[in-house]
Amino acid sequence: PTPQVHGFFSKLEPVLRTLFDYYSMIEVEPSSYDFKPHEHKKPQPTMSVEEWCGFLMDVGLLPLEGTQQHMGHQDGNGSPMLDLIPARLVFMWSQTFVSDELRRRSKMTSATYEDFLEALTRLCTRITLPSPELLKQYKAKSAKIFFDDVDAGKHDGAVMLRQTNSGMTWQKEEETDEPIIESLEVLVGLILDRLDADANGKVSKQELEKKRQARAKRREEFASLRVNDKTSLSRQSSRKSSRDQSRRNTPQATPRG
Repeated sequence: PTPQVHGFFSKLEPVLRTLFDYYSMIEVEPSSYDFKPHEHKKPQPTMSVEEWCGFLMDVGLLPLEGTQQHMGHQDGNGSPMLDLIPARLVFMWSQTFVSDELRRRSKMTSATYEDFLEALTRLCTRITLPSPELLKQYKAKSAKIFFDDVDAGKHDGAVMLRQTNSGMTWQKEEETDEPIIESLEVLVGLILDRLDADANGKVSKQELEKKRQARAKRREEFASLRVNDKTSLSRQSSRKSSRDQSRRNTPQATPRG
């Protein structure tokens, strides 16, 4: 990373470590640890792609699994959101290179803390975020406030965001020398603000647990709605089939000659 990016991550290491440690410990399996049996060291947690996607869902950057997939970089209200495949690709491309795929499979299917930081950086090139200038134009102190105001219908910033495409993209990153630090600051700020339920400037494990529980509840509610919809459709189909059968069984009047 550049000195600016390195300094930014170093300054936020305590809270970013909290996020990584929490989400990387959801699936506690031997394969999720980065250590060798003969080494007497504390195992280092690693994040699976499922845990990575769960993290993105909790911060509103990925639709809840099973719900309608949002195509493109914004949902209906303009909030940045990924599709599942790009989210998984970001995770995969952030992996530390390993030469032996068979012997080091666990390293290729899980992310270390450094890989997590790389994934956050790459995330900036996959979603469109408001630039500091756009935030200032709409008098938004943060990206969260910007998108909250969009959702509340207070301004048309989402339209302007799509038109200007002011954020960093992977094409722009490849073609220009424009630093990614501004987009990274906006993205991480958005993530932390959305996880800080108490709005006290800190993110605790208790807040993360509440987010995860809320996601599980939404998943259950959505599953219940899908079951109800299927039941309703089944009943409608059954009634239609009964009516059709009744019509076929009803004798037709023979016309008089």
